[in-house]
Amino acid sequence: MTNPVASDIRAEEVDSAFREMGVDAPIAKDEARLILAVESAERALGGRSNVFDEATHVRIHLCELSDPPESLRRLVDLSAEARNAPRTQWSRIETDLKKAFRDLLTSHQAR
Repeated sequence: MTNPVASDIRAEEVDSAFREMGVDAPIAKDEARLILAVESAERALGGRSNVFDEATHVRIHLCELSDPPESLRRLVDLSAEARNAPRTQWSRIETDLKKAFRDLLTSHQAR
């Protein structure tokens, strides 16, 4: 295909291509969201990104500003709290976010 657009590619073809590469496809939206949230946690805790930015990414882009799955609820709640928090609360929220990201990694590794 030259210059394909989304309507040129059927979802089954995408899933089939991933399966040919050894990837279990399709994956559920919640599973994909969790995998991406774990990547955010690794970036935040590894110092490659700001913990507030990664929590905001989880809240806005992964959870789409809607009711998050239980595994991401604490991160989303803290991210929402940080939006309007006074500067005096940032240190505590940052500590709480780091703990929430660590908890996410711990629970994901236990799977």
